[in-house]
Amino acid sequence: MKRIICIAVAVVLVLAAASCFAQEQKSWRAGVAFTRFADSDTRDVLGDDWAVGIERSLGDTFAMANLQGDVSVAAFYKPFEKEGAKLRDIFIGLRGRFGPGARPDSDGIYAGALAGAAFLRAENGSDSEDAIHFEWGVLAGMNFAQSWYAEAGYNAPGDILGFDTANYSITLGYRF
Repeated sequence: MKRIICIAVAVVLVLAAASCFAQEQKSWRAGVAFTRFADSDTRDVLGDDWAVGIERSLGDTFAMANLQGDVSVAAFYKPFEKEGAKLRDIFIGLRGRFGPGARPDSDGIYAGALAGAAFLRAENGSDSEDAIHFEWGVLAGMNFAQSWYAEAGYNAPGDILGFDTANYSITLGYRF
């Protein structure tokens, strides 16, 4: 399943990149994140892992009280697996960024938040559970070198099968 999702994300990235070459604005973001659980008991069982994601800006930057911002639709896949325990977190929702670097086509720093649906599947030994939770989070980042971005964030997708799934992440990505 992990391989299929990664292949699907790669295909979407290639197709999105091909469709964006004619555009001047960098409307897409694709990133890879290192993710670590905030709860040490959950981290002991599931470990740390990598995540992949893609976003599409919903439009031009808007101004609100001299504050620049951008809102995007996002999808992220976070798999965790260690010694027979598994957790899959698929996030689909909105991410908002505000600050001088919030525009998809400008460099600078920004802060933001996210909200959406977390589709969770957990397995631990013979126990398994599927759930859909509201996921929220906060982030801070920087767009740099005309096409790259780096972000640090905290996400809280909800508890499942006794796991506290709140996590920290550090993302490096490309804007196109």
